[in-house]
Amino acid sequence: MQKKISVAIPISVWVIISVLLGGCATPLSINRNAAAVNYSDGIDEQEAGYLAQKYFLDQGIKDAVISFPIVEEHIFNRGRWKVTFQKKDLSHSYIIFVDKETGKVTDFIYEE
Repeated sequence: MQKKISVAIPISVWVIISVLLGGCATPLSINRNAAAVNYSDGIDEQEAGYLAQKYFLDQGIKDAVISFPIVEEHIFNRGRWKVTFQKKDLSHSYIIFVDKETGKVTDFIYEE
């Protein structure tokens, strides 16, 4: 007869594991990353992603914040980053434009 061994794992451990494996950004990490942006040297790709996530968090759009942003140079305006978030169910995406010098959000687009 085999004995089953069960181990109780605290919920906090499950939350940490799901965040690490799911690629989910938490409000704490989003705020921390956005606060660390160095505006004096302009905004790089990674910083644009952080600022876009912070914008969505501030607007209450949570389904975009949890995805990894795709950051690319705007085709028609080289002074802006184009940051795209795909909703997890792929039903739509959010596009945000971040000024490379100031870090300000200049436009927001919702695509179905």
